[in-house]
Amino acid sequence: MGWIGCADLAEAEQRDIAAVPSTVFAGGFPVPGAQEPDTPHGARTDCRAPRRRRMTAPHPGGTAGRGLSTEFVGTGPSIGLLHGFTQTGRSWGRFGELLASHRQLCCVDLPGHGAAAEVRWGLDRTADELAGRGPMDWLGYSLGGRHALTLAVRHPTAVRSLVLIGATPGLETDEERVERRAADAELARKIRRIGVEAFLDEWLRGPLFAGLPDDAAGRSERLRNTVDGLAASLELAGTGAQIPVWDRLADLAMPVLLVTGSLDTKFTDIARRMAELVPDVRHVVIADAGHAAHLERPEAVAESVLEFLARPRT
Repeated sequence: MGWIGCADLAEAEQRDIAAVPSTVFAGGFPVPGAQEPDTPHGARTDCRAPRRRRMTAPHPGGTAGRGLSTEFVGTGPSIGLLHGFTQTGRSWGRFGELLASHRQLCCVDLPGHGAAAEVRWGLDRTADELAGRGPMDWLGYSLGGRHALTLAVRHPTAVRSLVLIGATPGLETDEERVERRAADAELARKIRRIGVEAFLDEWLRGPLFAGLPDDAAGRSERLRNTVDGLAASLELAGTGAQIPVWDRLADLAMPVLLVTGSLDTKFTDIARRMAELVPDVRHVVIADAGHAAHLERPEAVAESVLEFLARPRT
């Protein structure tokens, strides 16, 4: 079975999709005890909202013959979801459940994460692969926001609309990028030195996640990641590796929604600056939420995203 893009799902459902027992998005899923049918080698399973259907799709290319893996959740128009650093395509929690009630979610494992742990691609190469999946709405959080914005800049016709949660167009000076690349490299060395579990303990205690409840952090799902995968993601797609695109924001023709938490002052300030440059933009600040606003206040963020996606298109 070749790669099936989200745009081809309706036709594929007629021959390739079977009903499966219910699983739900939790901090990381599948839910313990949920049973899944056998699937072909390399296929992904159990990314379904309650009483939904599931399909798996192998992907071309990539390191050691592997590419990006995607799970499909829900029904309705398609939206691609790109997760944050140390997460996977299964890390959307209650927010993902709410979206899946109205949309078909294409949940991607980004390079270095989940089933794409062995993929070694930077932002540009990943954007080129994602663009081949056909025009759709795209949503990215943090690391995923860097990927989604790179996709929108490099392949604007592949992005019907763009939702960015806690994202940045990049560091603006050479000095900042050199300093950040050094910090990202040191963090990568630390992961290799202490391992994923100890690193996650420190990462989730950091200021970015001060307001994130343990049950929403999805730690068990994050533990599926590997030392080498996470380290490579930092080195190839970290903020220090990102080419700044501030000067390209005015060229974005698609509708753009920027979401930040009110407690995440750094990214709220960045989003305000972005909103002055993007032609068709809305910036929503979620009260009493930090960097992971969609995990801390899933209902509020889902409401804003669904309202944005439902608005008439010209």
